[in-house]
Amino acid sequence: DNDKIHPIIKVMNYLKYAVATVGIHDFNYGLAFLKKVTSKANFPYICSNIYLYDENKENNIGNPIYPETYILEKKLDSHVSIKIGFIGVAPPQILIWDKHILDNKIVIQDIVESTKKHATKLKKEGADIVVVLAHSGILPIKYVKGSENAVYELTKIKNVDAVFSGHAHNVFPGGKVFQNLEKHEIENEIGKVNNKPVAMPGALGSHLGIIRFNLEIKNKKWKIKQSFSEVINVK
Repeated sequence: DNDKIHPIIKVMNYLKYAVATVGIHDFNYGLAFLKKVTSKANFPYICSNIYLYDENKENNIGNPIYPETYILEKKLDSHVSIKIGFIGVAPPQILIWDKHILDNKIVIQDIVESTKKHATKLKKEGADIVVVLAHSGILPIKYVKGSENAVYELTKIKNVDAVFSGHAHNVFPGGKVFQNLEKHEIENEIGKVNNKPVAMPGALGSHLGIIRFNLEIKNKKWKIKQSFSEVINVK
């Protein structure tokens, strides 16, 4: 039924989501179903590393399945506003897990390389803060190109200011798997990785991830004075 709204989209509309990206299970029923479901959203979907397959293009990379980035301008008062740039990335392994319905339908580029490119672009376009919505886990520490879990590496990118992490079903800050990793710049109490705030809110709606910034204006530009993340158990 083309007029029906998927229950998840109904909830997200009700909660007034500002922006969203896709995760691995969004592709389980094929691209056409995904596009039909998300067409009912009252907010933009973005994806920065997944493209339509095009045999006539270099590396078969066609048009992006959604807009690659989004800039949200928030008015703080009648005279002041801030521009928040969003990037959305998902694992290349989607093409393995759902090969039977996605083969020759989409192309997925590396999470880190895509984020570097789009973070630079967003800053040039005037974004004061760049936030990555990453359907990707924080660990492992060592990054290999094409990895499904690449958030640790994302936090090393100069133009990335914060990351919302997922996929691995862990909780950060506070998760046991992230204890005693201070030597790797993982601060499990205040939710920072390589001095960038990261939130991973568990799985299945178990937690709400929050990233907070203390900002100031210097030379007409926003600067981050302090930042940290937290997760709230909503059960």
